[in-house]
Amino acid sequence: MHRGDIGRAAVIGVLVGLGVLAGVQVQADGDRSASARQAAKAEIRGLLEDIAGADLLRFDTHDDRGYPIEPGAIVIAPGGGYAAVYWVVLDSTGAVATELATSPDLVAWTWRVTLAEGATQPTIEPSPDGGWVVGWEKEPPNHLQFAWYATWADLLAAHPARFLDVPMTLSPPDCAEGTPSFYSASSTFLDVGLHFFDKCEVDRPARGTTDWVTWSAWPRPAYEAAFRRYGLHGGVGDRDTFRFRGFDFTVQEGQAVWEHYETFRVYLYDDVAGIAEPLDLRTPAGCVAFANPMVELVTFEGWPSVVATMFVPGEAGLDCEAGPLLYLHRLDP
Repeated sequence: MHRGDIGRAAVIGVLVGLGVLAGVQVQADGDRSASARQAAKAEIRGLLEDIAGADLLRFDTHDDRGYPIEPGAIVIAPGGGYAAVYWVVLDSTGAVATELATSPDLVAWTWRVTLAEGATQPTIEPSPDGGWVVGWEKEPPNHLQFAWYATWADLLAAHPARFLDVPMTLSPPDCAEGTPSFYSASSTFLDVGLHFFDKCEVDRPARGTTDWVTWSAWPRPAYEAAFRRYGLHGGVGDRDTFRFRGFDFTVQEGQAVWEHYETFRVYLYDDVAGIAEPLDLRTPAGCVAFANPMVELVTFEGWPSVVATMFVPGEAGLDCEAGPLLYLHRLDP
């Protein structure tokens, strides 16, 4: 072998060695990431399942007018405290409306404004480019609407700078599309989770995107199958996605028997692995039916915390704490 060949062979050997080391490092990083994700999943699962041991536990949360905060999508409000969007059935007319309330402590809630009449199942997200995005299910017919409020003052005044009335594209006009949730939300783009009432027979999950002008939506059969494997023959409807310890998870409601609300359960979905697992949720009274789950990371009394809200449908033969549920756990650093 010539001297030049020896030199080239040495260089190639070094490069190959570096490549092997890089591959080992990537594998190690991947293993650590997978391990961290599993640890985060186990932690959030334990927190959500521990209702009785929560640092704050409230049933029948209501605003200062007496209306329940149902189901209550919560965010941190500017200047401290919290804000929630929720829907009510008005005593005077029986009509429904989406409302905004604020609270200093997640216990006492003060109504601030009606955001939309004839609207239910709202959700809210702070926009990374400023302002707030709110979505709800407008009726009739049941379909999605979105509003972007450029400032906190605009939100309190129910004065949106952008508004979108979404066309129904997945179900007939006499069926329904609703229960919005946000994967991302800004003044320029929305990535949305929703359900559609397929052939007016059963709720199925879907996803949609919009630039606030055009709308595109599609069913999610693989996502749905992750929950149907647990014997769900009713709706796979409302959901909420959140980031915990740097990883994305979704809480999803699922119904074993259509129109039997006592068969609603909540599942934890790993957005990376595509795996759903049932959560073993139970109230102090022993009730196990839950719907409309929402999870948010907040600061509570100066401490990083996770707050969850759900609706407890009630079950025959049990003295359930039926109605809205709010509970919170402080997080270890």
